[in-house]
Amino acid sequence: MSKSIPAKKRRLMKRAEGDSAASKAKILDEIQLTSYKKLIFSISEWKGTQRLDIREMIDANYDLEDQKWVFTKKGINMGEDLWGPFFKTVKAVRKTLIGT
Repeated sequence: MSKSIPAKKRRLMKRAEGDSAASKAKILDEIQLTSYKKLIFSISEWKGTQRLDIREMIDANYDLEDQKWVFTKKGINMGEDLWGPFFKTVKAVRKTLIGT
């Protein structure tokens, strides 16, 4: 008797097959959250403008030996017009939390 694949896992595997927009992004850095989840910082271009993307990525094959990383909907994408306010806010948060 074969075990059926849960619907959520099937969707992730299908998304992993054709993640073309994500493959064009320039990954700047990543933070490993768990063995099957990480946070990706990347730059991409959309309609001629650069975008900063901070997005969760998961291993669609987390229960198999071969990894297939796919982007999730969890994240934020912002244009150059928001970079200044965003980094100003990050600086304020950092100052509040760690004092530098």
